Order: sequence, then structure tokens, then C-alpha cells
Amino acid sequence: MKKQKDEKEKITRLIADTLKADARVLFAYLYGSFVTGGAFRDIDLFLFLKTPEDPFRVSVDIRELLAGALTAAGLLDVPADFFDVRVMNDAPYDFVINILCDGLLLVDRDPEIRTDLIEKVSNEYRVNCALLDEVFR
Repeated sequence: MKKQKDEKEKITRLIADTLKADARVLFAYLYGSFVTGGAFRDIDLFLFLKTPEDPFRVSVDIRELLAGALTAAGLLDVPADFFDVRVMNDAPYDFVINILCDGLLLVDRDPEIRTDLIEKVSNEYRVNCALLDEVFR
């Protein structure tokens, strides 16, 4: 069990270092089973980009970078598709709020922009909370 925890910490550190080296990424969260559970079948990442870019292109680039870095370090030999990389710049608040609450912050180049997003998402949630309660009863 300790070995798995140590491996996850090394993988997390390498992912964080790789994302910090990419100037496009303002902040990034690790989330999903890699963070919350023991076993995992992929690694989920949520990125906020410095400037609006094609989210698909950025996702592909980042996945390839991460797969290459983990393979080169001898930590994991996985294909790029092992990573689920999503760009949060225009993601809906109901998805983002879960990541912000449960995810692990890896990169935080601009805390002010990140906290502004948290405030915006929280406000949208509060505005729609009553409606959501009504719909899902």
C-alpha cells in the first residue's frame, strides 16, 4: 500500500512539473479516481489556459507531453490516451464546481484568476441551486 502511495506521489509531482513547464497553463487540477481511490484506470486533469486556444489541440499536446514524461522517468509506460485532459475555461459551472471542491491543485500561476473563477462558479451555483433542487426532486 505504501509503495502505491509513493508511486502516486512521484507521478503527481512529475505531472505538476510538466504542467508548470507549459506556459499555456495558468492553473491545473488533478481529479478522479487517481486522487480519490486506490486503483485507477486513467488520470484526469482539468486545465485553465492563459489564452483561449483550441481545447482539443491543447488536450492532445498535454496528453502526449505527460505520457512521454512518465515513460521517460520510468514511472508509467502508458499511451497518451491514458490521460483525460479537459480545458475548463468555458466549462459549465456544474462540472467545474466538483473539480474545484474535490480536485488536487497542481499548478497555480495566477491565484487571483483562480479565485475569481471559484467566486464566479459559486455564484452561478447559488443562483441555480433552487432550480436544480426542483428539477432533481
